[in-house]
Amino acid sequence: MLKESAADGLRILRVVALVAIPVAMLFFHVWTRYQITDLGYEVAEQTRTHRQLIEEKRKLSIEAAYQGRNDRVLALAREKFGLEELQPSQVIQVEQFAHSDAKQDQDAPQKHAALELSRR
Repeated sequence: MLKESAADGLRILRVVALVAIPVAMLFFHVWTRYQITDLGYEVAEQTRTHRQLIEEKRKLSIEAAYQGRNDRVLALAREKFGLEELQPSQVIQVEQFAHSDAKQDQDAPQKHAALELSRR
């Protein structure tokens, strides 16, 4: 009787093993297919985002080229800020002197930032 129950237990174990291995393989196959499908959706989403970013970059490049045009900047400066073109009479030239030139003559008039200052 003990031998029969051990033999029955061994048979049950074989049946369970014969059923469990294909079921485990089936679950693994289904899981990998699910992962592949999920990754496919993620790749599609990233591709869509990439295309949108490329389009946005193209639009921003066009906008930057338009905004940086000299005639547009001039018009904006006139309209918004009331600026006008610089007249030649408004230009003051600033001369730069070397340090040794400043020591030449203490009594001579000194030039500083386009202003002539005389020493008193």
